[in-house]
Amino acid sequence: MTKREKTSVALAALYALNKRNDALRVLERNGHSPRHLVELFFHLSLLLGFPSMLDGMEKLALLGLLPRNSSRRTSSNAYRQRGLKTLRLVYGAQTGKLLKFLKSMHPELPAIIIEDVYGKVISRSGMTLHERELVNVTVLTIQGLNRQLHSHVRGALRVGVTPASLRDVLRFLARRYRVNVSAARELLSQLS
Repeated sequence: MTKREKTSVALAALYALNKRNDALRVLERNGHSPRHLVELFFHLSLLLGFPSMLDGMEKLALLGLLPRNSSRRTSSNAYRQRGLKTLRLVYGAQTGKLLKFLKSMHPELPAIIIEDVYGKVISRSGMTLHERELVNVTVLTIQGLNRQLHSHVRGALRVGVTPASLRDVLRFLARRYRVNVSAARELLSQLS
């Protein structure tokens, strides 16, 4: 893992484990770009909810790490196009099946996933898709959400994360945070 990937995985793990004070110490000694950290917390809002994202943003503000950006408005159609493109990168040939499944649960769910999750958050610059999938695998492993974990281990491999990188993340989680990674290891061995 690169230093930036390790920081992303560590912060994601600490937030998923509800160890926010430890996360603050990581942020205090972090040398990464504020933009990357902001994007990490936007991304974590998808996995851990808005309260975790807001807590992270407050910590960045406390440390003087919130960049001053001018916000540009993007059309709903642009979010949809961007989101669908990114969703296809992660889910590949399974995209149609996923969208059909989402629609079977609720007719508005595909649009929310495409436009809001993938179009407004996952497609943002500041973090690569590779980094985002490492964060997804981290949080889903910790939370034991194995069905989604399966999708995102596959997605990580599709976007160029190597099996060795995923094994490094799992080893890091097991050693540093005592996370049970057996389900993720088994999935990875089946898929690689």
